[in-house]
Amino acid sequence: MSKPLVTADAKIPTDQDAHSSRIAAYANFAQKDIMEVLGSSLFELPQTLKLNILDLGCGTGKQSIWLAKRFPNSKILSLDASENGISILNSSGFSNITARCLNFDAPDFIDRIKEFSGEYDIINSFYAIYYAQNEFDLIVKLRELLIPGGKLILTGYSQFNNKELVEITNNLTQKNFKTDDFIEIHNLPSIFRHDDWKYFYFYNTLTFPDIGSFVSYYQNYGLYDKSIEVELTGIIQKLINSNGSFDLTKSALVVESVKASVGESAEFLPAGLVSDKFSSLKFRELLRKIKANKYCLLKFSGIFDTILNKTEPYLLIRHDIDNSIELALRMAEIEFEEGIKSSYFILLSGGFFNPLVPENRNILKRISELGHEIGIHYENPELFHEDIKVLEAIIGKPVESFSQHNPTIEGLKQIGNTNLINAYDRRITNELKFKYISDSGMKWRNEDSFDAIGSPRLYLLLHPEAWFSEGMDLIQQLRVIENNEIGKIKKIFNRYIDGNITYLLNRKKEDN
Repeated sequence: MSKPLVTADAKIPTDQDAHSSRIAAYANFAQKDIMEVLGSSLFELPQTLKLNILDLGCGTGKQSIWLAKRFPNSKILSLDASENGISILNSSGFSNITARCLNFDAPDFIDRIKEFSGEYDIINSFYAIYYAQNEFDLIVKLRELLIPGGKLILTGYSQFNNKELVEITNNLTQKNFKTDDFIEIHNLPSIFRHDDWKYFYFYNTLTFPDIGSFVSYYQNYGLYDKSIEVELTGIIQKLINSNGSFDLTKSALVVESVKASVGESAEFLPAGLVSDKFSSLKFRELLRKIKANKYCLLKFSGIFDTILNKTEPYLLIRHDIDNSIELALRMAEIEFEEGIKSSYFILLSGGFFNPLVPENRNILKRISELGHEIGIHYENPELFHEDIKVLEAIIGKPVESFSQHNPTIEGLKQIGNTNLINAYDRRITNELKFKYISDSGMKWRNEDSFDAIGSPRLYLLLHPEAWFSEGMDLIQQLRVIENNEIGKIKKIFNRYIDGNITYLLNRKKEDN
């Protein structure tokens, strides 16, 4: 996990005056209120419920007070490292709030929380959790404090936060400040693997109408750099003169999770079909075992001309890319690092990812540039030749092989008028005597790939989603992939909507 950007000249995070100044900036200049997150997350809960609520890193109590008003019959424990903030909250007069000064890293931190209530219905933490020494362990412990069905709501800075200010700062200092998400997304599945969880980005804009309002905010923010203050404020002043204001993008990453019932998963596989264990570490071990057995690695294109009458140990490695193009790239890069080249068959028409967006085009090109074969993975024979043209246009190379999606479910479908190599050509197993091993469904059949290494001719079908599941079962891993794709679409829409807001504001200024 990452920490917030803080320059040498910035005030310490617990500086109450700086904190108050930032709060005032949001109150006066923000287009939205972060409290919308709490409202949307908890609006379905009846206000008459008697809940045990933990507000972690409460500051002066904005979230705590909202919760106290929303659920007047509930008990709220509000914790923060700032004595001044706790003092302000204690003077607010809400009898259902217990406010205490307590540091995340105090050795008795969890015990003190349990003293108030052994378990909680809601645990909320806004812009605070990343100040803990070990945020990952803390989140795991907080989840354990929830009742089954209890909700955890975490909010912190995102990779899109302060993008305008970061860009100006980097240009002036010749540094490369970069904002990350306060929680790495790939860590979430291991924490919430049995829960109903999601993440999304909450975008806001601070619109500063004059240089004084901006400077008041800037001098109390983590990116403050005294050495460039004059030059930076000069740039901001020009933007205000030109546009009528300086707009600063504020973006929060929000993680919400509902804890699963004891011993249950939100979704689960039938008994006896729980997935076998896979991990990226095991994938590297497999590749190294392959190298130790000195296999001659083949691509599908030209396979029949290459080995028909030869006796060397040969290996075909095939990857069907059904649902996650990012995991395919991770697999391709690991193989490249280990000196392994394989074949990637891309399902263009599955709908799980958009192969035409620039990011995904670049991924497909990158896999090809690493020396791997790119083939087409198809499910509709009528679209086969059109899909080939699209894929060839993306990677800039001819496609020479193909594999069918879900042949065991739908039966093998014949493709006419093609000279491409079919990965399911029965000659590969019948005439060339390749042993076929597949991890489809994240469940080995007959034997796993490790046991099969040593066979004189071996054909492995390995799916990226399996080897990066890190112990999750298939359903859990697919939900992670689903959340990732939904998150990307939300980011696209948020950027588009923010652009439209800016456009309409400019139109309004023109009308005035």
